[in-house]
Amino acid sequence: MVVRVVAATLRRAAVVAGLAMAMGQGDAAAQAPDSSLRSAAQLTGLTTGMAQACKEDPKPVLHAFRDLMDRKQVQGKQRDQLIKVVSAASDRGLANQSQPGAMSCAEVRDQIRRTTRRLQKAK
Repeated sequence: MVVRVVAATLRRAAVVAGLAMAMGQGDAAAQAPDSSLRSAAQLTGLTTGMAQACKEDPKPVLHAFRDLMDRKQVQGKQRDQLIKVVSAASDRGLANQSQPGAMSCAEVRDQIRRTTRRLQKAK
């Protein structure tokens, strides 16, 4: 029983750490030159994956990310690469959310709102 609780806590900490990295609170030196967009893509994907697992609508987050790419005039190959980052992160978010100790769906709803707001305010 204790082992399961510890494992669930570690998985939850990994999800939170992943979200913190995606929000740009990780090691800046380890990130690419266009790290703010890449981090936004990872955050978008993780959030949409968790939303899908909780049967929540991920569209507000996806639209906010699309609008961010439009504001930054991201086109062509770079846009395609960021979309792939979103897709891969979404798969991770969905898988993580199905594990014991994951965020509750109420926390995911809050995360959806925070992520959408953060993407809308990004310059």
